[in-house]
Amino acid sequence: MSAKAKQQKAASESSRPASAEQRLKELGVQLPATPFASANDLGSALRRAAAAHGQHEKRIGGADPNWPDWYAEYMVRERAGEELPQ
Repeated sequence: MSAKAKQQKAASESSRPASAEQRLKELGVQLPATPFASANDLGSALRRAAAAHGQHEKRIGGADPNWPDWYAEYMVRERAGEELPQ
């Protein structure tokens, strides 16, 4: 990239408003990498999802090839206090 192109890019980036995440980084605020307080909490959530998913697979009569999405949906809903998938 030429020096002129770099200057133009820097000028256009500086004229854009910063995202909330960018602004927090500028202020030195470190956002957590996960909404779970610890690896133990995450492990517990995964075990709950696994148990519920086992029941789901019994209901559907076999292995669920879409299990990653099912786990994700379960864990997001559980964390939000919403009704859990069946």
